[in-house]
Amino acid sequence: MDILTDNISPYWLADPLIAQANRKTVTRMVYGNQQVPLSYITGLPSCPLPVLTVEGATPEHNMFNGLYALPFIYLPEEIWLRRPGELLAVYHMRIIIALDMLNLLTVEDGLWFTPIPEAPNTPEQVNRFTRCYTRQHTSNEFNTIRNRIAEQMTQTWPEGYSFEQEWQFADSLADLSMRGSAVLMAQRALALSMEGGQTAEYAVSLLREAQACYGAYFNPTSMDPHSVREWMTAHRDDAYNLFDQLVTVGLERQEVANTVREVLDD
Repeated sequence: MDILTDNISPYWLADPLIAQANRKTVTRMVYGNQQVPLSYITGLPSCPLPVLTVEGATPEHNMFNGLYALPFIYLPEEIWLRRPGELLAVYHMRIIIALDMLNLLTVEDGLWFTPIPEAPNTPEQVNRFTRCYTRQHTSNEFNTIRNRIAEQMTQTWPEGYSFEQEWQFADSLADLSMRGSAVLMAQRALALSMEGGQTAEYAVSLLREAQACYGAYFNPTSMDPHSVREWMTAHRDDAYNLFDQLVTVGLERQEVANTVREVLDD
């Protein structure tokens, strides 16, 4: 079986272990070795990148300098704030969409957050940024970053950021992404299991992680190859629907969607 290459899209993922690793990286950047709840740094198995929430970035936390190398604290409040009743998965997808639209994601060395050139490097700079973030001081560098992102927001949404519209789209896409990515994960696990050795062992780890993080989105009758293949075949339309939607709204190339169909039809 063919294996889909690692993607550079923030909207789908065939390997949830990548999402887990990236969340650990961001956690170390912001909190060091502290263990933090999902409400601080959210993660989805269908989305390569995590999201630092407002709750996770409150000044009372003991946070590291990596906080200022990430884009989240510079986002306009109307984007970053989580609204009452907004599911965490929908919030996560809404923020990822906004980061993408604001050119705050890069694919130069694999999918990651766009570097912040003005991010502080010295203790004095960090202190200034911290005081500015907590509204105790004015930092030209800090405000330069925020103003640049605010200007980009105005260009992206000339009539203003419509939470209702963005929430509805994120709600739909989060569900499509979970369903479609679970199918892609099953295909990858099956393909890897056929190679034997450590690669096959990785496929087992992939299925274990999928069981833990996908819940009802991934529920074959058993974890043996035959049952996983049956489940994947029965749910291929979920992946097709995801890519059809992404192509329609300009978030994925048609060539990628065609490749996914070829791989899943194999």
